[in-house]
Amino acid sequence: MRSMTKDPIISVFILLILYGYILSLNLLAPLMVDDYMYSFHWNTYDRITGFSDIISSQVDHYFTHGGRMVAEGLTQVFLYIGKDFFAVTNSFVFIFLVALIYWHSQGKVSLRFQPILLLLIVFLCWFCIPRIGETVIWLTGAFNYLWTTVFVLLFLLPYRLKIEGKLSFNSNNNIIAIGGMFLWGIVSGWTNEHIGLSLVLATFWFNYYFLKKNMHDKWMVSGLIGAVIGYLMLMLAPGNYVRSADITHKANYSFIHNNLHSTLETSLHLFIYYIPLFILLFVIYKIIVRNSKTIKNNLQSTFYENRTTFVSSIFFITISLSTHFAMLAAPEYPQRAGFPSAVFLIIGVLGFLRLKLIHAKILTGKGRNIIISMLVLVTFPLAYITLQAHMTLYTEHKQRVEFVMMNKAQGIDELSIKPFTVKDKTIMGHIFAKDLTDDSNTPRNKFFANYYGIKSIKVIQHQ
Repeated sequence: MRSMTKDPIISVFILLILYGYILSLNLLAPLMVDDYMYSFHWNTYDRITGFSDIISSQVDHYFTHGGRMVAEGLTQVFLYIGKDFFAVTNSFVFIFLVALIYWHSQGKVSLRFQPILLLLIVFLCWFCIPRIGETVIWLTGAFNYLWTTVFVLLFLLPYRLKIEGKLSFNSNNNIIAIGGMFLWGIVSGWTNEHIGLSLVLATFWFNYYFLKKNMHDKWMVSGLIGAVIGYLMLMLAPGNYVRSADITHKANYSFIHNNLHSTLETSLHLFIYYIPLFILLFVIYKIIVRNSKTIKNNLQSTFYENRTTFVSSIFFITISLSTHFAMLAAPEYPQRAGFPSAVFLIIGVLGFLRLKLIHAKILTGKGRNIIISMLVLVTFPLAYITLQAHMTLYTEHKQRVEFVMMNKAQGIDELSIKPFTVKDKTIMGHIFAKDLTDDSNTPRNKFFANYYGIKSIKVIQHQ
């Protein structure tokens, strides 16, 4: 009883520490590559000077490059407002992601978090989400992956709570619920291609499930309609076909080499990220086996008594797989695009911890000590290394900008600079340091030069 009264205090402390850490990384990380590009009106070197410019830029982007107006629009809005405001807001969104993972996996919304489960979620996010530096810390990447995943999880939450019978208001004829789900469905469906498809499939399944159970409400249909509209707005953007034609018409393009090979290669990388989840699944299986006379009978009785838990976990694991393999339609599958798949998989696996036997074995006693040990021995050292790297990156970027501005003031506008000492490729991808190139004519170099008002800039290895 005494420990339970301390749980809220410990949970708040954990979340505050996590917020402070993510905020530090966000403040230290400089603008990178696409951040400079989206600081300008799309496909030009005209700086964004107001919200009307952003609207015009997004219309041009929609018709010439792609349909991600939600993600890219927010990117341009926050670049215009300022990086510090992004850092503060984005860190909160990451905390909200942790909370959404907790709520979805446990099937209820409560601010009374169990500290050890909260720590486990933080550990799994840190190790199982691919390329955190690129998907959580980098401004453009955060809007394309962190924010869009949060939008989708928030949209799915009422459906998830309805399954548990924990939707606390009479929502069937609630105009706010019907209209809100419709509008948020449009936003959520209009995020990015693979998670948007999974969202539509998930919403279809929820509607079918509740219709079959005679638990169907009007807001469920309006949410589905909104999600479909949003996804169609995303996928039918003329810019998608322009970009696709540019890629598929290249002489070296091959569906097998580009689509299949890229998906297979990224799948192998993601498998490494998912090792902690696979270990956790194996431990769950062994607990069930060791506490049963026969595997068959125990699984049958356990499933019958905890149908909702099993259905929900299997649902999220299935959505994870569908989000992953939807990338077969893309000519390339960067590891960062595995972000939503990883989040869905984390939710699905953690859902099994609702089983009393599993909960007792993993989140109390020896299991709890193992989780704390992993945080102390593995997570904390890596978090420290990541923070140190971002501090170095911040210092080097600051020195670079000072060098550029000093030379600009002296009328020197064709510059050569040293590369960052922090490398982009790390074991777990917690650092994103995509530097300029040795060719001043590459897009990233040209946008950087225009951003700071100089003619050209390039990186040289020795100076």
